[in-house]
Amino acid sequence: ETELPLFEAINKLHGNWGNVGEYFQPFAESCVAPIILLTIYGHFNVEPLRVLQLQQVLRIAVLRNKHIEVRTAVQPGKNRGAKPYRRSFPVDDSDFASPNSVLDVMIEWTRRIRGDAGIYCDCVFIFVTRENKVKTFASATLDGKSSDSKWIHHLSEFCKRHNLPDFNLRELR
Repeated sequence: ETELPLFEAINKLHGNWGNVGEYFQPFAESCVAPIILLTIYGHFNVEPLRVLQLQQVLRIAVLRNKHIEVRTAVQPGKNRGAKPYRRSFPVDDSDFASPNSVLDVMIEWTRRIRGDAGIYCDCVFIFVTRENKVKTFASATLDGKSSDSKWIHHLSEFCKRHNLPDFNLRELR
């Protein structure tokens, strides 16, 4: 709960909480750029990334070099068996757009809100809604609900905010 003087100061100096809240916790649109980066870098399907679990992000060694391995579930309907598919990337802490940096930032940025995330607490890409609830871009495989329309809406808003042409991630892959 926010103390009233702090809340009033934020409203007076910054217009409202929405103008500064993103510095403390991600909003839905905040998750778009990291998901886009990982989609481009790793040729991931978007739906499994949207519900990527913490336990699917592993630190491994490949020939004595540090790597990060991402194991994602295959979308329903794909004939690849029950096994997840894996992507492994060398750890590059000097590149803020590398998969390990993107995932480290998202995991750290969402640490404080995980306790309020309920069934989404193990998801990497969680965010706070305007109703002050912690959610993810749900997948039917996670909670029986699909939020494709929410994802498409926030991707479109991201494009408008950054003066990008409308696109879908299938075009990027």
